[in-house]
Amino acid sequence: MTHAHRHGDHEHHHDHAGSATAHSHGWHSPPATCTGDSVFGKEEETREPSTDAIRYQLADWPTVIVPYVPEMLHWQAAMRGHPVDVSGSEWDYWELLRQRWDHGTPFVVVEQDMAPTKVQVDDLICCWRPWCVYDYHVREGLGSEIAPWVGMGVVKFGARLFVAAPKLVENLGPTTWSRLDEEMGRALLRLFPPHIHEPPVEHLHDYHR
Repeated sequence: MTHAHRHGDHEHHHDHAGSATAHSHGWHSPPATCTGDSVFGKEEETREPSTDAIRYQLADWPTVIVPYVPEMLHWQAAMRGHPVDVSGSEWDYWELLRQRWDHGTPFVVVEQDMAPTKVQVDDLICCWRPWCVYDYHVREGLGSEIAPWVGMGVVKFGARLFVAAPKLVENLGPTTWSRLDEEMGRALLRLFPPHIHEPPVEHLHDYHR
């Protein structure tokens, strides 16, 4: 059985055996844990962001955060920042960005399947522009060829954004992982154009998962 996860303007597809196993999370779920239905979170009744769990993981407000779900975190991403488990519900990724945005200090997101070099991450941190992204390859081509905001793979949010829109993430309302990059991108485009850095970052995502 093939299951499609919507992710912004495109879909990820993976195969799984059926509905015999529980869906442990929503964001790029391993096929072994996917039922093919709309259930998200560790339990079927999980329908709220894991606010306290996310806050605990952000105790020191790290500059570089690496959102991940179990079994899907690549070491190339983990070594670039502070991993944060967002598998508690389909809104945990949004909750992570909401809390980090509300803190009001610049930060970088490196998603679980991205492999930027240290130089690339440092380049984002040092750049004066408020919204910086690295391009990367997806199934259909480069992210910049698919959406003007490129995507959330490797992105920097700078201080000018928090001044211009201090409640940008909160005002989106709880947003599922599958819509988060699109909703964030559209909201940010109302403020500033993205500064796209090159060369593209290596993308390790397996499109069969």
